Amino acid sequence: ELKEEEIPRWLTPMIETLERDGIWGGKRCNHVLINRYPPIGGILPHTDGPAYHPATATLSLSQPALFHLTPRPSHTGHTLTALLQPRTLVIFSHTIYTDHTHEIIPGSLTQVTPEDCVNYPPGTPCPRTGERISITLRHML
Repeated sequence: ELKEEEIPRWLTPMIETLERDGIWGGKRCNHVLINRYPPIGGILPHTDGPAYHPATATLSLSQPALFHLTPRPSHTGHTLTALLQPRTLVIFSHTIYTDHTHEIIPGSLTQVTPEDCVNYPPGTPCPRTGERISITLRHML
């Protein structure tokens, strides 16, 4: 069961910057999720659906992760995988939001190569040794 609470004040500077940049089309951020994931846990492919303005901002914290976008079966587009180091902010919107699924790939990152990932710096170790935390910001319609 979700409990409605005030958005934490420590998120205000980031939210105000994103609102000023217009990622929610002039609307205010009114939905925040703070999630914890086990060391090699992932998130299955999904869409956030029509309950939200078609834009999501997610801050990845504490552990690296692989973020993967795939076109939905009824749509065309490119597949993309990006390495999310701690303190990475990912914003996706418009057709990327509506026409693609997104996921966090489970497992260890030791097998990642530059060919698999658009921003993987060769020779950079990316161990996942602890829990990952993410903060997702949206406008719920």
